Amino acid sequence: GVFYPSWEASDFYHRYEEDIALFAEMGFKVFRMSINWARIFPHGDDAEPNQAGLDFYDRVFDCLLAHGIQPLVTLSHYEMPYDLVRRFNGWASRELIDIFFAYAKLCLDRWHGKVRYWLTFNENNGGLNDMGCTHSTSLIQGYTGTQADVHVSATLRFNAVHYQLLASAKICKYVHETYPGVMMGNMDLFMVDYPATCDPADVIAAQHKMQRGNWHTSDVYVRGHYPAFAEHVWADEGVELDWQPGDAELLAEGTIDFYTFSYYSSGTVTTHADAEVVGDNMAGAGRNPYLKASDWGWQTDGKGLRYALNEIYGRYEIPLFVVENGFGAFDEVVVEDGVERVHDPYRTEYLKAHVKAMDEALADGVDLMGYTWWGRSTSCPPAPGSSPSATASSTWTSTTTARVTCTASARTRSSSTSASSLPTAPARTQIADPRGVRALRHRTPFPKETIRHAFARNTMPERRIPWPISIWCSTSGARSSSMRSWTTRPTSSRRAKYLRTRRARRQCCRRWQRLPRKCRTMSTRAWPSPCLAA
Repeated sequence: GVFYPSWEASDFYHRYEEDIALFAEMGFKVFRMSINWARIFPHGDDAEPNQAGLDFYDRVFDCLLAHGIQPLVTLSHYEMPYDLVRRFNGWASRELIDIFFAYAKLCLDRWHGKVRYWLTFNENNGGLNDMGCTHSTSLIQGYTGTQADVHVSATLRFNAVHYQLLASAKICKYVHETYPGVMMGNMDLFMVDYPATCDPADVIAAQHKMQRGNWHTSDVYVRGHYPAFAEHVWADEGVELDWQPGDAELLAEGTIDFYTFSYYSSGTVTTHADAEVVGDNMAGAGRNPYLKASDWGWQTDGKGLRYALNEIYGRYEIPLFVVENGFGAFDEVVVEDGVERVHDPYRTEYLKAHVKAMDEALADGVDLMGYTWWGRSTSCPPAPGSSPSATASSTWTSTTTARVTCTASARTRSSSTSASSLPTAPARTQIADPRGVRALRHRTPFPKETIRHAFARNTMPERRIPWPISIWCSTSGARSSSMRSWTTRPTSSRRAKYLRTRRARRQCCRRWQRLPRKCRTMSTRAWPSPCLAA
């Protein structure tokens, strides 16, 4: 066809067992995936769920846990039962809030014992733009054509995103009240935009773009209310938000536990008419003369990830997780000894730069839970006008029988990381307790000898402590000599040590006071974490 030249995909539905076994062999300790809403409720709001769909995810979760892999599950990742599009025009209707809640509640009720880490919507903030109408909010009732030709009013777009925020808050509130051991997160498309010049007008323009594109929705997820500049954004774009009694209370009661986001590239913003625009097929970003761009105009910027991590953590001070990151290119498939291979040193360099940036962000003080890159092998051929794969994920599945080709970057990273929890991340960027506060970097309630032994055994003793802790541990016990560890970090002076300890205590006290009273006396096993599992 014109829009879909290939229907071939990874066939995860039939091959999940062998795929997961390969993931375990590579050293995966976490696997991000999504649940197909239509596989559970074919029409979106059926009276009874599809048992075959439930059984499939039962088997997948059991298989992951049997291989020591923790699932990180997105409830809605760019998909929706089409009958909801036909009847309601996707998230254009407030009725979708309760329909989504019924679906999400069934998933949490059934799998809360197998899945501890959940994300509500994938890149919800993308729905503020026209492109998001086909991806995030499904505002395509009666439409046929390319996504580039979709144009929806600002009021419809912003209200659709508002309804998703309410739906997310509703299920988060339910989970916090019912399953306190389960962690709920968001997933934002994070765009880094620098001012193209030192002209103050460019600085303000870049600030406004970051506010609208990033903070507008994530403030609601984390803080429970819209930011102060939101009304200015609505007025500028002529948005009439469908604000109903009870909305403010629901948003305040349904905040998230950890913040996740995707990061691929950065751009520049300017008010000058002569600025050069790079051929970015996503957002038309301004060219940065200090960065290289891919075939599709995505500018590689590892330092931008460090910048993003510091900006997000400085704003919210909750644990972060980079759940998407990767590089798209026209990959050439070659046959060597009868095996199809892709040699992609450009992707390896991209990943190295971003892993280094995460290690630097950790040194800056960012609480980084983990990193899942997109992914282990190249995906299917892209449709005309779309971007090439940034590498594939098993979250995108079909029932075809095609297999994907392994890339050299995947083989390189898997062979060099052994049993690391997150194969391309530094040893310290492992999944940790999402409610933790990096206490171990400054003052640990356990003797250092106990912690060192825990790195080797992948276990921690049960002991009651005065605050929840994060433990950055490596399941392999190995540690790169080029990566600093809190266990070996030198103290320059007594004064520096005193300041770090005092700062950590203040942070712990603030977070301790925000916790529910019933959670204030808990052992490390009360909030299970993948890297604490025996």
